[in-house]
Amino acid sequence: MAQLIQVSGGVAIEAAVFEGFEVGVGRDHKQNDVVLLDGSVSRRHARFVFDGKQWSVEDLESRNQTRVNGDPVESHALEDDDRVQIGSVGFVVRGCRKPSFEVCPQSDSATRFGESVATTRVGSIDLDARDFSHVRSHEARLVALYEVGKRVNAEIEKTDELLERVLQAAIGEVSAERGFIALANREGSDLVEPELSMGRDGERIEDLVVPTTITSEVFGSHRSILTEDAVHDEVMSKSESIAASRILSAMCVPLLFRGEALGVLYVDNRAQASVFSKPDLEFLSCIADLAGAALGNARLFGRVRDERNDLRARLGREVSMIGESAAMRSVMEQISVVAPSDMTVLVTGESGTGKELVARAIHHESGRGDGPFVPVNCAAIPDTLIESELFGYASHSGISGSAPQGKPGKFELADGGTIFLDEIGDMRLDVQATILRVLQDGMVERLGGTKPVAVDVRVVAATNKELEGAIAAGQFRQDLFYRLNRFSIHAPPLRDRPEDIEALARHFAQSYSRSKTPPRMTAKTLGILKRYAWPGNVRELESVIERALLFSDRSITPDALPPNLAGGPSCFKTLEELQEEHIRTVLHATGNVIAEAARILGVSRKTLHEKVKRYEIETRGSS
Repeated sequence: MAQLIQVSGGVAIEAAVFEGFEVGVGRDHKQNDVVLLDGSVSRRHARFVFDGKQWSVEDLESRNQTRVNGDPVESHALEDDDRVQIGSVGFVVRGCRKPSFEVCPQSDSATRFGESVATTRVGSIDLDARDFSHVRSHEARLVALYEVGKRVNAEIEKTDELLERVLQAAIGEVSAERGFIALANREGSDLVEPELSMGRDGERIEDLVVPTTITSEVFGSHRSILTEDAVHDEVMSKSESIAASRILSAMCVPLLFRGEALGVLYVDNRAQASVFSKPDLEFLSCIADLAGAALGNARLFGRVRDERNDLRARLGREVSMIGESAAMRSVMEQISVVAPSDMTVLVTGESGTGKELVARAIHHESGRGDGPFVPVNCAAIPDTLIESELFGYASHSGISGSAPQGKPGKFELADGGTIFLDEIGDMRLDVQATILRVLQDGMVERLGGTKPVAVDVRVVAATNKELEGAIAAGQFRQDLFYRLNRFSIHAPPLRDRPEDIEALARHFAQSYSRSKTPPRMTAKTLGILKRYAWPGNVRELESVIERALLFSDRSITPDALPPNLAGGPSCFKTLEELQEEHIRTVLHATGNVIAEAARILGVSRKTLHEKVKRYEIETRGSS
């Protein structure tokens, strides 16, 4: 069975499989088996003829001649890898002679299924000892490998398309009748049904019977196998799948990635024995190597993508600005305005108001969102270490305690991203001067170093101090203040946004709860939380909820709150609390009879049902 594979020229075919004894080639689709839509090709240009032993090409008095290996011919007997020029279209031919018997050598370490009979033999290929010389000398196969390789590198997420291209190339290049790719299960311990199976014409095969005798051996041993007449093999013929499909020639190779079998690539031919050769098997293993690398990299990519999405989801929770109050809406609007720019931002506000959260939101919504976010608490770093932390130190700097290889500072680590300088009002004046220089020049110099390093860093600073007062007292540089205060955002204290307390409390309960369904907060608990002044702001609320969860099961009651909240400054109950308490009292007095309780309360039964549901009051008695 011969193949004509296009290697140059205009609009033509990728490959044609010759069947029968005569194949016409030309521009006229009515008179030819292979149609070449090229102006230099005659209507009936040439024909390929099979005499029972070998294919030949004959020119049909074409306008631009038919050439074989560069020479014009009238009739020429073809050999594998001959180059045939039809008009301006170039081809390579293979499979020109009647398939001859060729046995895959059996090495000492090869897997043997049993003694072979007649001309049938089963062999295996050691993947670490393959001879690829035939691939290098076969232009069409190099083209096929190149095309698959391109897809491996360019379409890491499109594994379905890649596997289809791999299987098409495998079937076409080795003159197989059909083939499939089967992948391992999630545990990697066994093969599942074929991921993709198709015939030579590219049509999918839905009911292909898998020869598990071959595929299981290849998958388990990681060795390639060729069989030249499986239906007559002493061992294989006992396989129901092989006997049912009457498989003669078959090849199967493992799809390996980092020593792990991800699946197998299988091709066969039921019409002829001895169709495949050792070079065919080695070519198949080459293309399987590419497919294995693609599958393995796709899986790694998928894991990285899932981890990235998880990190982004967690980051989204970290930067989510919770609250619907007017004060919080103003903060969010300011973030959306300034984030897309590279402008320096100064975030002001009391301790615990979430200034770092504002900085993270600015970074996350900016064009630097995929870059690093490096927070620095200027107040927490000793004065003797602040410069080395921010700017690093050079190798062999001689600084006490420094590593010989040197160390990058926070500014270098934030290159391409954002550095957050928290509590910048506590920074020494000389360090302030260095930061001003970095902001102006975009260069940092490690301590003990001589070569400045360029950095691309956005600076977001924060303080809980009145910097104008610090400037007047000579404790903060005015020029640095103007450089940082290009855009300012004030983080409001929690006492100025009481309407956000419930949403924040529920968020912290969800974050710190060990259960998927966190304890609910009773109306009385929420009332206490809303009346409290919160001198520690959001950070204090977070700590209170985390502590309360330790003392709570199904609900967070006032008893779970710290004493300074539960016995807060106000001993008066809210109207909401009084209403809930009165409804509970009336229901108890009426034995939970909704109709009677509604009459006493002066409301409709529907209204009372809504109140009962709202306050989560259990009514075990009659309704």
